[in-house]
Amino acid sequence: MRRCDLKKHRVLARLACVALAVALAGMGSTVWSDGPGEPDAFSAQAEQNALNLKVFRTAITTLDNSLPLTTTATNAFTPLALTCPARPAAGCTIAVIVSSQFSNLDPGTAAQVNVTIVGTGGPVLPTTLVNVDSNSSPAPTSSAHTFQWIKKDIPAGSAQTVNVQFQVNGGAANAGFRSRTVVLYKN
Repeated sequence: MRRCDLKKHRVLARLACVALAVALAGMGSTVWSDGPGEPDAFSAQAEQNALNLKVFRTAITTLDNSLPLTTTATNAFTPLALTCPARPAAGCTIAVIVSSQFSNLDPGTAAQVNVTIVGTGGPVLPTTLVNVDSNSSPAPTSSAHTFQWIKKDIPAGSAQTVNVQFQVNGGAANAGFRSRTVVLYKN
């Protein structure tokens, strides 16, 4: 093979890789729904970004007790009050990361985490209620799951309260070891 033929093959291989990456990126924006706690069926979700943030305050909480879950939401942690500092005027963003073990889920049951951040500003993203586990493991096996939420566009000086609740969409289950990390960023 001649040198120019090799260059053509490399260029074609690179173009094929770029085309594949673009195709896969497009597939990532299509989501399916199984009900509450799941994304809307076949909807293209707009990507949300929070860029160039500066950590202002971090709070980490862990618990090691068993928490029975029912269809009634129950506090997984004590609500946490935060205040976005008056400066900078650009306001704040809050990130909430929750990890927990879930076990003994009844058949057909999904464990759900509901994160609300009460106060002025944007909505909790991607959504407040997320299905995080199902009864795919036989009891008493526990599985651990982590998910992250953000709230942007919080005005400077405003008070916020972070609530994390667990529940199931039917039947019963248990939560075990769990942690919550709340990061308050200055925009």
